[in-house]
Amino acid sequence: MGGNLAVVAGFQHLLGLAMALALYTTLIRRHAPRWAATVATAPLLLDAYQLQMEQTIMPDVTFEALITTGLTILLWHPRPGLWRVAAGALVLGLATDVRQIGELLIMLALPDRSTRRGRRDATLLATLYDTAARVQELADLTVRDLLN
Repeated sequence: MGGNLAVVAGFQHLLGLAMALALYTTLIRRHAPRWAATVATAPLLLDAYQLQMEQTIMPDVTFEALITTGLTILLWHPRPGLWRVAAGALVLGLATDVRQIGELLIMLALPDRSTRRGRRDATLLATLYDTAARVQELADLTVRDLLN
């Protein structure tokens, strides 16, 4: 078994299946319709790029698995306890050791979404991340800018 890189590819394919299972079960547990959970999970199982990443010896699959694990831990219960938050944060922190871009995902997991302010903060962070906007650009945004 030593020196056989096919073992690594096989393990990464198993990680891909585990990520799909974690995503599906988390969505079902959070009361998503089964069809929606299936549609959300399908890219992990059927996407050619995903399968290619699993076949190559790169850190991408490990990074994805750590992110999926951290988010599954955080989302498993609607109001996670302190230990669950700490465990989820630890796993997301490990993902940053694999790929530094993971640091942004930790910021997205920080706001307390059970409060109005936390939902606002999470929305602002997600908007900044998704649009690649700078903070000042978002602060200068007005309703008129959105309507034109």
